[in-house]
Amino acid sequence: MSEEKFEQAKGNIKATIGDATGH
Repeated sequence: MSEEKFEQAKGNIKATIGDATGH
């Protein structure tokens, strides 16, 4: 997996967690 894709995935996970926790 390229580093760019990894950073993008981390951003998506952060956004998902943010939505789930309401922050």
